[in-house]
Amino acid sequence: MAVRTPLYLNSGNLQEMTTTMVDNLIDQIIYQYSLNPSVSLSVVSSGGNLGTITDTRLQAGASFTDVSNLPSEAQTPEPTVVTVNYDKISSSSATVSPTADTGKTWPIYRTSAGHVQAMTLQDVKDTFLHPAIDLLTSGSTGTQQAGTYHISTSSSVTGSTEVSGSNTPIFLDTGANTSAYQSG
Repeated sequence: MAVRTPLYLNSGNLQEMTTTMVDNLIDQIIYQYSLNPSVSLSVVSSGGNLGTITDTRLQAGASFTDVSNLPSEAQTPEPTVVTVNYDKISSSSATVSPTADTGKTWPIYRTSAGHVQAMTLQDVKDTFLHPAIDLLTSGSTGTQQAGTYHISTSSSVTGSTEVSGSNTPIFLDTGANTSAYQSG
């Protein structure tokens, strides 16, 4: 891993960028990604290609009444297993390839020997792209996660745009109706 300190031209002199300047470039990378993400998700009615979320629960047995005697356990309907599958998310990925290095493509840095040298693609990845990816995948929902997706039970999350809407949820908790169960 080779994180480099890029140089910039300041009044005709090459100067090393500050950490804040590099962080601003990383934020710009995230912003540019948000304008055209390489992965897009969509909500479909069924048949999504990201796998199935399975919700399994017990459902109360049917009610049973016998006015002449107390029903035995063998006479009462048993709870049943209910399984609901959700496959409502589809993913599509763009085909992308890195810009070819023409010798003038990547930022420059000063080597330990004091020479000015262009970064390699790996240097660019280590200095800018991997930190941007780390921020994008941090699990937060701020501006440094632009262009990413998250799932929430709330229809309004600051800094987020709702994709599915309440009419097409990607998952519903079908928890048992506890009032259908009686004690005693």
